[in-house]
Amino acid sequence: MGRIFSEGSSPWKAYITYLLADFGGVFLFSCNYDVKDCKINSTFYRELLQWWADLRTAFSTKQSISYNITWNNKDIKIDNKTIYYSNYVHAGILLINHLQFNKNNIESYDSAKSKGLKHTNFLV
Repeated sequence: MGRIFSEGSSPWKAYITYLLADFGGVFLFSCNYDVKDCKINSTFYRELLQWWADLRTAFSTKQSISYNITWNNKDIKIDNKTIYYSNYVHAGILLINHLQFNKNNIESYDSAKSKGLKHTNFLV
């Protein structure tokens, strides 16, 4: 795991980034994911993801921030699928409270746009 998060690039890091591209790359390790929701062909990396999820659950003494991350969250689904919008992640909209449910659609969209969220449909 240390090598995955280390600086620099290498062929094997490129491979795991490629496998996890639809889920945000190594960002997935920060999320409250369920391995069953991740369609990954590599048995090794699927087992690594399961190991990390089990380890985090077993040794967590308090609720981690990962449980509040909106994306790849096993408890937040649309049509029984977890969601990941890379443009929201790149704009820094990670947590549930960043979605600003206390504002109407237009106000929250304008606020997100000012943070760098561009080229998105506010109805999404």
